[in-house]
Amino acid sequence: MNKSTYILIALLSISTITFHSCKEDKEPIVDPPAPTVQFDFTSPEDNKMYSKGDTVFIDGMMTFENGLHGYELSIINKSHNDTMVFNKHEHSHGNSVHVHEYWVNSVTHHSDMELMIEAHKDHSGDTKETKTIKFHCHPM
Repeated sequence: MNKSTYILIALLSISTITFHSCKEDKEPIVDPPAPTVQFDFTSPEDNKMYSKGDTVFIDGMMTFENGLHGYELSIINKSHNDTMVFNKHEHSHGNSVHVHEYWVNSVTHHSDMELMIEAHKDHSGDTKETKTIKFHCHPM
């Protein structure tokens, strides 16, 4: 091999190394997670037992940094054909919404109950987040 062949091989090697080492490493663009509704309910407690005539207090707060447009509360008797025994819809605005409601246990059979809390993120109620709390009611 002559001298120009060695120079050509050396130049090709250097340019190949330079080209590959200077390649920019692009990190994937990751969107921040969408904000979610924060539910902070102190009552009813999950899995609590209530006797007939006891008052089930529904106390808590929902917060959403983009603003809430209301809520809906439903108590459903899961042991009795998913019968709704309480329902309350409230249209209110704000980043924080306080809930202070109650229902009096009037079931006639042992019943597994579920409180469903829907936080509405728009006026139509189509965009919502839900939290459930389960409890049990005695008929006596």
